[in-house]
Amino acid sequence: MPYDKLKRSGRVTAGQFEKTEVEELLAAAKRDLKSARAVLKVDATMAQDAGYGAMLKAGRALMFSKGFRPRGQGQHATVVLFCRESFKKREAHLSDTFDRLRRERHEHLYWGRQPATETEARGNIRIAAEFVKAVEGLLR
Repeated sequence: MPYDKLKRSGRVTAGQFEKTEVEELLAAAKRDLKSARAVLKVDATMAQDAGYGAMLKAGRALMFSKGFRPRGQGQHATVVLFCRESFKKREAHLSDTFDRLRRERHEHLYWGRQPATETEARGNIRIAAEFVKAVEGLLR
């Protein structure tokens, strides 16, 4: 069954979510993408982190649509794992980028390390937009 490993490990728990909750998260993800593009010239790292936020919100929307929510510690990583399992192999690069940005955000936020260049951030925001679109496709 899908998501069995995540269920057995206790990383996800079942939940009931309204369609509006999923839609609101997706709309928030799109706002994050817009913000990421707007702030790119001012602060590439902040722009990249906003792109990551868009991926996280879209990933949570996907989880909610399937009746799951992340549980316990490492919830961001759980969302990554859930998306990796949901996407087709040809979309694996999206989950890989999501996970890399999760780790980079941690370095930016907690240690002030690994600032993004404008070129890197622009590419990552483009992939974040692909990710949000892929999630939308799974929600149809």
